[in-house]
Order: sequence, then C-alpha cells, then structure tokens
Amino acid sequence: GRSIDLPGGKSVWFGFFQSVSLGWKPMVNVDVANKPAVKGCDFISYMEEVLSIPGRGRDYPPQKPNFRINEGRNWKPELHKYKLERDIKGLKIRYIRPDEQKREWRCNRVLESPRNLCFEHEGEAMSVEDYFLHAYKYKLKYPFLPCIHLGSVQKTFYIPVELCQMKAQAFPHSKKVGEDETAQMIRKTAVTPKERKERIENSLRNISNTFKNDEYAKEFGLSVEGVMSQIQARVYDPPHLAYKDLARMENLPNVLGLTPAIIPFKIPHPGGKWDMTKGPKGSKLSFIDNRHLKNWAILDLANLSKEDINAFVDALYAEGDKIGYQVEYQSEVVKANMNSMNHVYQAFQKLCSKRPDMILVFTRGKNATVYNGLKYEGDIVQKISTQFVQQKNIGSKKFSAKPATLHNILLKINSKLGGTNQMLHTSNTPSILQRPVIIMGADVTHPASDFKNTKPSIAAIVGSMDAKASQYLCEIRLQNTGQVEEMISSMEEVTKKLLIQFRNKNLGRKPEKIIFYRDGVSEGQFLIVLNQELAAIRRACVSLEEDYNPPITYIVAQKRHKTRLFPVNPKDGVGKNLNVPPGTVVDHTITHPTEFSFFLASHEGIQGTTKPTSYHLLWDDADMKPDDIIKMTYYMCHTYARCERSVSYPAPTYYAHLAAFRARVHHDALVDTNRDTRDNRARLEEEISLANYFM
Repeated sequence: GRSIDLPGGKSVWFGFFQSVSLGWKPMVNVDVANKPAVKGCDFISYMEEVLSIPGRGRDYPPQKPNFRINEGRNWKPELHKYKLERDIKGLKIRYIRPDEQKREWRCNRVLESPRNLCFEHEGEAMSVEDYFLHAYKYKLKYPFLPCIHLGSVQKTFYIPVELCQMKAQAFPHSKKVGEDETAQMIRKTAVTPKERKERIENSLRNISNTFKNDEYAKEFGLSVEGVMSQIQARVYDPPHLAYKDLARMENLPNVLGLTPAIIPFKIPHPGGKWDMTKGPKGSKLSFIDNRHLKNWAILDLANLSKEDINAFVDALYAEGDKIGYQVEYQSEVVKANMNSMNHVYQAFQKLCSKRPDMILVFTRGKNATVYNGLKYEGDIVQKISTQFVQQKNIGSKKFSAKPATLHNILLKINSKLGGTNQMLHTSNTPSILQRPVIIMGADVTHPASDFKNTKPSIAAIVGSMDAKASQYLCEIRLQNTGQVEEMISSMEEVTKKLLIQFRNKNLGRKPEKIIFYRDGVSEGQFLIVLNQELAAIRRACVSLEEDYNPPITYIVAQKRHKTRLFPVNPKDGVGKNLNVPPGTVVDHTITHPTEFSFFLASHEGIQGTTKPTSYHLLWDDADMKPDDIIKMTYYMCHTYARCERSVSYPAPTYYAHLAAFRARVHHDALVDTNRDTRDNRARLEEEISLANYFM
C-alpha cells in the first residue's frame, strides 16, 4: 500500500499479485506487483511537474516553470500546450467550484486562457473570466493560465486550471509512461532477491491468515501454507564456446584449408558472462569470422570537434587491435543539423552515394525521428548498414570512451557486416545440431494501445542458415487484422522461403529437423497457435517436396509470468544481488502436471531479482530427451552476438524479437513522413539483403 514518487508528477504504487496455479498440486502463486500512477495535487503544481525540463546532468534537479507569478503569464501555449495535453488527456480531474462544491470528470483537451476563451451564455458571448465573476463573484488569480475542457465533449465545461485538482489515480492502460519515468520506475522497483522474498512472505502470511479465519475455506478444508515451497533445482554447466586463436594461426601452418586455430573457451564459474580477451594463457582470441571495418564513413549529428572524432576512432582502433579486428580510418565525415530532417537525409544520401559498407551515426542523445528515418533509409532504401552511437558513449580527447562500450560496438559492427563473433565449440555442440537442422525463432509485436487502429501487428520469423546456428535470415510480415492477433497468418509462405534459402546455402541439403522457438504466446492460445502454425510449417515442407516430412520440435518461451526462484540459503546466490546462478532449471512440482515444461534462468540477474523464462514443449516428433531440450535451450542463450553474456532466452527468439522491433521502427518512419501506403508497406516485407541488420 505504499508509493514512491517519480518525475513528471507520476508515482509507483506497490502491492502484491496472487493467483491459483495448477502445478503438480494446486499452488497459490504470489509475487510483488508495481503499478505506475498519477500523483494527486493541485493542478498548477502538476502542470509545473509535467512541464519541467530535466537538469543538465544526473545530479542536477529538473528546472520547473513558475506559473504562479505575473497572473500566469509564464504559460506559453506554443511551447507547453501539446505536451500538457498529451499528458492529461483521459485522466480524472477534480473541479472545486468557488462555492466549494466538487465535481469529477475526465479531461479532453487544453484550451485558451479564461481571458481570451469565450462561449455562449444565455444567448450572448462571454469570456470564462467574466462568467466566474458574474456567476460566483470570483475574480480569477491567474487569467493567463489555460482552461481545460472536462466531461462530455459536446458540453462546454471550460474550467480554469486554478480551480482544478489532479486526482491520485492508477495510470490508465491506454496511456504510455514516458521514457524517463519508465527508467526511474525500473530502478526503484528492482529489489534484491532477499528483499523481494521478505515482501512476498509478508503477503503470504496475510493470505494464509485470511484462509484460516474464513468459514467457507474451513468447510471445504482449504488452507494455504504461510511459507514458500522449497523444491530441488539443477544447475547446468555453461557450454564451451569457440573463438579463433591468432597466436596459434601464426605458429601452425594451414593444412588442407583446415584452420587449427579454433579453440575452446571455458566460461568462468558461475557462468552468465565472460570476457574474450581473457582466453587461455599465451592465446590471442579473435572473432570466429572477422569482417574488418575498412570502407566506412561517419555522419556527425552531434557537432563534435575533429579531435573528439579522431580520439574515438583511435580508441576503436586500439580496442579492435586487442582482438585482431582491424578498424581503418573513415573515408569521410559529414556533419548535419539534427533539427532539420531534410538536412540529415541529404547528408546521409551524400555518404551513401560512395557505397560504404557501414555508416556510423553520432547523435547527441536518443531521437526517435532521426533514428527511425535513417534506419529506414539505410536498411530499406540504400541497403547500407548503420550503427548509431550516442555522444555520451563517444568520449572525448581528454576522457576516451570506455573499453567495454567500444568492445560492444565492435561486436555489433562485425555482426552487421556479416561476421560471426562466437559459437558453440564442437566438443559440446548439442547432438541435434550435428546433422543439418534449421532453428527458427518467431515473435509478434503489437502496436501501443493508442495506435491500435492505425498501426499493424508485426510478425518476425528468423531461421538459422549454417551448421553452427550462428547466421540467421529473417522474414517480416505486417498483419492487418484490426484486432491484436497473436497468430502468424503467413507462416506457410515464410517457412517455405526460409527452407529454400537454407537449401541454397547448404549445397542443396534440406534441414533434417526443424526446431521452432515461439515467443509471446499465452497459455490460453497454446492450442490455437499450435494447430495453425504447426500445420502451416508441415504444408510448407510438403510444398517443397512431396515426401519431405522432417520432425518438428515446437517450444514456446514465455517471460510474462509471476514465478520467481530464490536460493534457500542466500549464500548460494551469485553476483552482487545473490540471485540464483545462471543455468538453474526447475522442471517439476511448479510446472505443468502432464506436459513437459520447465523454468530456466539462463542469465545473470544484474538488476533486481532474476526472472526465469518459462518454456513449454507443445509438439515434438523428433523424440528429444527432456535433458537435451533443456541443454540445447541453455546453450543457445550463449550464441547471442550483441554481448558477451548468456541472455534470458535463446538467440533465435531474441533475434526475432529484435527484427520485429526494427520493422516497427521502419513502419514508424513511414507514418512520421506520411508515406504509409500499400506499396511502401509491401517493401517492408521484401527480403532485406543486409546480414543481421537488426542487431
């Protein structure tokens, strides 16, 4: 029942979640719950909070406008109106009449000031200011602040803000919390496992007591334990990864085109993360397949000095040199003003005319219009890879960029140029990958609730193209069904395309098995999705060749659930938060009573409490052993190219998620520039020939 304040007049409410879940026996699932809310206060203070400008740095407080001086003349409609209206539309606002009577209505829009806003009263035009003077003998203190339109859209409830109060209320589902507030909310709600466990146990005691004192529960013999269930879990060892050792390449001759230089890399205990520069003694590790950064250019939208740009390139070169990755000097730097999109496009097209392999774009901070626009221009129109870098990550001549940041940028660049960063070592590649297999991942992203009717749902399906499941191709489909549709309607056509690509890239061999990881399906939709999509994959195989009928393993991965795992003894936890170690698996008691399902925490929890991913095997005619499915899933979490960490779900699912997200960016770019036509939408579905463009 407590709350914590966030910037922008918002707050977080804390409570708890409970539901009955049928595991191997009936269980009650209890967890903490957090909800964004609007702070209750007088309306002018709320306006000042919403319209404040962030301070210069993290340690400086935000600068609030003062609307109470000078009769409210600090209100500037051209500057403030749009932002305020977007924030308060649809919220409940309390209006206190000068005679102390109270009314509550939802807000529609922000209007002119009471001095300038007129309406018809008893047949003649009258300003709002005069109306309050005549009707209530009330002289407004701030005639230059705006009025707000409350209640029915047809009626003229135009109320001066000084007579309003913002009501404390939960944030409506249809509205989106701003980026700063979201970031703050995550920081404030992420609690250590120890603290989370204590909160849950308090809620549990309350629930347990409720049941003890309830006569109906007694009659039916229902009781709830006041403590958490203790269950056995297994912890899997992380796999050995493979990197190229440059030291061995120099010493050993290349016999018959075989490179003896690929060596196993042991992930240090307790797993979850590693550092490729810390290989075995005497080795110098490099990516499996280096695509060096040779022909590239810079688009500078942050107006950096020549010294700062050169310092960044030198630092990138030095970081690449540690791992045998070559960064040559950029071919040119073009500057453009971020505030003029035309200027930005012209500069970008000028760079593209020289056909570089990659353009690095430097920006001051996040800017959706620029990002969406250039990603569309680069990925879809010009077919040139782009990598955005924010000014805070570029460093300067005095303080060069952090090595870890530079290393992560190189991981993304090598990947976008078509290289392979790391893969599983042959010594522990899951047995299923020893024959030609395609591993597919699929995800559907839905538009935000306020764009349900204008923006489509977007489905992304990726498929692996090589024996090590490290190179993926991707297909995008926009689904215009009007309602939020989780099924992927064009599954057959997409699967067929990916199978043909696989065959072309593997000397005419078709995959002998299909492993399909599906993200974002809730339990209620398991059967529907399985019936439609599995049948579609089958049809795709048969349409390729009549008797082609490979076994299919169909697994759903879910992250939206309320199950958390805690080490019984906090000393067994890992990391600074003492979370369960990466590789922790639970596949009994709290899982599905008859079907095979398991919880796997494959990542290290860096912030708050680790959320394990729930996997559900919906179909498997390859007869895989449960242990093999878990191992394969855990190992696939280590092949994600964007970071040297084991991530929270397998790389193909993650890539599908990224690809769907990038397609949303491309579509937003069309909406922003009024080009959302049928032809342009069709272009988004064409194959994007850039390798790993969504990284």
